[in-house]
Amino acid sequence: MINSRRSRASRWFGMLLVAILAWSGCGAVDAADAPPPADVKQVAAGVNALGLKLLSGLSAGASGNLFFSPFSIHIAFAMPFAGAAGETRDEMAKAFAYPVDGQGVLAGLYGDFMKSFPGFGGTSAPADYKLSVANAIWAHKPYPFATSYLDLIKTTFASEIQSVDFAVDYQKIRLEINAWVEAQTQNLIKDLIPEGILNELTRMVLVNAVYFKGTWVAEFPKDATTDAPFFVDGKTETKVPMMRQTGDFRFADSDVFQMIRLPYKGDTLAMYVFLPRERDGIAKLETTLAEKPFAEWLSGLDETKVNVSLPKFKMESGCSLAEALRGLGVNLAFDEKNADFYGMLDPAKAKNEPGLFISAALHKAFVKVDEEGTEAAAATAVVMQTKSVARMPVEFKADHPFLFFIVHEPTTTVLFLGRVSSPEQ
Repeated sequence: MINSRRSRASRWFGMLLVAILAWSGCGAVDAADAPPPADVKQVAAGVNALGLKLLSGLSAGASGNLFFSPFSIHIAFAMPFAGAAGETRDEMAKAFAYPVDGQGVLAGLYGDFMKSFPGFGGTSAPADYKLSVANAIWAHKPYPFATSYLDLIKTTFASEIQSVDFAVDYQKIRLEINAWVEAQTQNLIKDLIPEGILNELTRMVLVNAVYFKGTWVAEFPKDATTDAPFFVDGKTETKVPMMRQTGDFRFADSDVFQMIRLPYKGDTLAMYVFLPRERDGIAKLETTLAEKPFAEWLSGLDETKVNVSLPKFKMESGCSLAEALRGLGVNLAFDEKNADFYGMLDPAKAKNEPGLFISAALHKAFVKVDEEGTEAAAATAVVMQTKSVARMPVEFKADHPFLFFIVHEPTTTVLFLGRVSSPEQ
């Protein structure tokens, strides 16, 4: 039911997201002492499914460059989901596949999932790469947020909580939030929240920032990089810096695409590159990948010698997530009259308070890939064939649009994913 308190002007609930991927010379991380439990991998499967859905939703029919972090988006929305109720909670649970307990509340399993990533919530930081996952909340001090909700956010998300007064200082707070994001992402994500997003009715801003910087196990020789043709959108030829090397890599072939695994030092994270067989096959590839859980695609690789050609590229993207998420069925959370986030509030103190809704959901991401590594942040049957014995190296030549996924391999979580249609845009 819709609470009668909604007849009054609702307050703003700002949701902000940020992700950054970085590849460059770095060190390695100790792998987890034991494989994560199967339940944790189910959370990861929800992240990955969200990523593949947003790949289509954020494209809006376009085929150009795209880069984002489904991991960051999933975490950022989990924080308000922990205080959602009724149909609002049901819509979000379905779209994000959040784990819930017997009462339909965000389960403690999500905290276990978060702690699977080195350096989060007091776990040991990685040694051979940099992976930072940070959460923060700016909450309106006079507003009656429930202590139980804020405690849950602290324990599950290791979130910093700042008590502020948006009614007086919303312009200053915007600058503070942007500065926090910039610091967490090593100065790569700037001005996440533009002017006009916050105002005196803002009551909460939730932010997640992810930063990654890693070095290839097998770096590409810089002297092997030369200008070579790349077919933008699968059609128009242009020249781009093309990296090259020959080595033993996990590789798979199908009638739709080739796939290669490029690991980072630390044996915990890797980039998986999916290259369509046809130059203009990127749309078919995206449709094919959505046909089954992402983790299943990673199970059919075999090590073989490969001649790898991969363009250097750098891209930054920013977007509002509201329209894409509405396309996934998340409608009530953005509805000023009907959103139900009363689980965030103290029922004894919030009797005369209007409710909350998500007024903005912003996401920015950056990625740079070079010879050393990365800096950032109908049914179809596909028969996979592995190359167990190869007399000559197979060719993996990324000279036309392709997809790439940065994967945390212990949990099989897609931290970042992107589409490269024009490396030099």
